[in-house]
Amino acid sequence: MIRATGSLLLLLLVVSAAQAASPTHVAGYDRPQAVLTAPDVGGGTARCSYYADLTVRETGTDSPAPGAGSLRRGRGRGLRSCKAGGADVALETADFSYLGRKGIFLVFGLADPHGAVPFLIIDAGKGNVIYKDSSDSGNFRSLAASGDTLRADYRRAINAACSILADTACWASLAAKGLITAEMAGMPPPVGACAAAYAAEKAPNDDPSVIIYNVELVLDRSGRAQSASSGRIGCRPLP
Repeated sequence: MIRATGSLLLLLLVVSAAQAASPTHVAGYDRPQAVLTAPDVGGGTARCSYYADLTVRETGTDSPAPGAGSLRRGRGRGLRSCKAGGADVALETADFSYLGRKGIFLVFGLADPHGAVPFLIIDAGKGNVIYKDSSDSGNFRSLAASGDTLRADYRRAINAACSILADTACWASLAAKGLITAEMAGMPPPVGACAAAYAAEKAPNDDPSVIIYNVELVLDRSGRAQSASSGRIGCRPLP
């Protein structure tokens, strides 16, 4: 029978509580071994998500504008603290919060979005950003990883600079800028969906539109991406 000392028992209780409350415990992501928070050097709060092979460290998690995160290699190291280390790999994730891990891929979402929610996909091996896009809610409808390949299904969202209801050239301008697919550009603009959403939110017709549609993404760790759009085109006013 193994008996835990007072300090070890306290650590186990802290880790268990952190796991229960972890913001990364959402459907589709790999479950971390533990998630701990601690005061950061210079103020603010740091958060560490621990996995068997690495740790994802975030800074400024108590702010709507988090600092850049970092990666730390090692098996279960540093469970007693969430301090920065000299060997940490810096990530280009300022203003983004860590959402979760799937295989060798890490996902971060903009902490304080307006309309569409930008997200980043990072190679956990090198720590570099390999894919950027925006979703409607910040969540994926499905997420699966196999080796060097990630498959994701989500609702892509685009903040338009114009209103589908008030500007007859808006749809064509989105196509010209490459913000919608060529297939979508040949379809009628989603006037009906926009009208219903604007009415429900009591938004003026000249408010810019957020265009939403399904995307099935296949991504490899080199950043090579293939995507296909499908389903009904949605619309809502930009908040």
